[in-house]
Amino acid sequence: YPARQSVNANDVKVQLREAFALVMPPSTAVPGDGDKLTQHGMDSLMATHLSSILAERFNLDLSPVIAFEYPTLESLAARIVELTQRRHVA
Repeated sequence: YPARQSVNANDVKVQLREAFALVMPPSTAVPGDGDKLTQHGMDSLMATHLSSILAERFNLDLSPVIAFEYPTLESLAARIVELTQRRHVA
């Protein structure tokens, strides 16, 4: 996303599901909005990879453990929206 473009939670969730699919084994079910990512097999290596993908996609500096700090798609999407909005204000 370009730095000036705002994002909404639904767009972010689409990106999260795509990124999740990239870091997880092909047979892994895509989590629902409220599912904990760890319940779908997310481990620390996968969380670090996910963070890297999301940081690039949203042009953000993200913690490698953000998927553990915000353990569901819903909470992670809300955090990314918050960070992108904060970037626009700064």
